[in-house]
Amino acid sequence: MKLVTKMAAAVGLFALIAGHASESKAITIVNGGFELGSFTGAPFDSIAPANPAITGWTVGGAGVDWIGSYWQPNSGNRSIDLSLLGPGNLTQALATVPGVSYLVSFFIAGNPDGAPNTKTGSVIAGADGDLFQFTVGAHTKTNMGWIAKSFIFTAVDASTNLVFSGVNGGPYGAALDDVSIKVIPLPPSLLLFGSALMGVAFLARRKRQRKVDPLAV
Repeated sequence: MKLVTKMAAAVGLFALIAGHASESKAITIVNGGFELGSFTGAPFDSIAPANPAITGWTVGGAGVDWIGSYWQPNSGNRSIDLSLLGPGNLTQALATVPGVSYLVSFFIAGNPDGAPNTKTGSVIAGADGDLFQFTVGAHTKTNMGWIAKSFIFTAVDASTNLVFSGVNGGPYGAALDDVSIKVIPLPPSLLLFGSALMGVAFLARRKRQRKVDPLAV
């Protein structure tokens, strides 16, 4: 492949990613605070796999506990224990742009009712994943000690499943609340490089036109 063709391809790819990143800035998590759905009003609801009670989320694994007044949420009125009688998970499909990176932010704590003292969960999106941990220590149901966490992933498809899972066994799992997402902007250095690349490609194309057509301006 000739240099001009390679440069044109690179410019096209850069423009595609930059344009799509700009278009996808409005990406949101549906029901990131777990406030919406068919909650019964009990201190907590035990949600079995495939039960559609929690708006926007698909429940899997061993199921989850949807917490109401049972313990202090990070905000609002509800949160999640990622273990029912064993590790469960929550999944939401996101409309993403291949090649664009996203920052997922969320808050974690841990069920203080039983062992283990350190609760472990995981977050996975596409090909990327990470573990998170919370040590209960002296925290209680009225003082959960919520802490902020974040996770970065780069989309490889137009749809990406975001999955939060419990890891430790038993019914006393990691707690989750206030999930949000945003696009990670392209760094200024990359934007500058892309602009320069476009300029070089334009000059190269003009030079090539003059060789083919001496009358080209």
